[in-house]
Amino acid sequence: MWSPASVRSTMVASDRAVPRVAVVRALFRGADGQGPAPIPSILACREALVVQAYILIQTEVGRSAAVAREIAGLPGIITAEDVTGPYDVIARAEASDVDELGRLVMARVQHVEGITRTLTCPVVRLR
Repeated sequence: MWSPASVRSTMVASDRAVPRVAVVRALFRGADGQGPAPIPSILACREALVVQAYILIQTEVGRSAAVAREIAGLPGIITAEDVTGPYDVIARAEASDVDELGRLVMARVQHVEGITRTLTCPVVRLR
């Protein structure tokens, strides 16, 4: 049986680049170990391999545009926009697991000058 962790460890453990499709096909063999079993879409496998979250950010007065620009350039940040309301910037982040997401927020995002508070909201898929 496959799990997101087994797919991730299979891809990480390899010394050579193995296309994700080949890794997924190897993990989804039929019950007898032969022949193909149903293969999920590549998008479904990608979603199983990443954690995404919205990061709600409060900034010092007048700093929201500069903070949004700086955060948008950080690795792991998909998008960052300044908004109105109780938060000044909302960013969408992506990481391979929850620990990496925590490191991204604590070691990079929270050290951007002008940020006073963050709230991280992981995305859940209720299907």
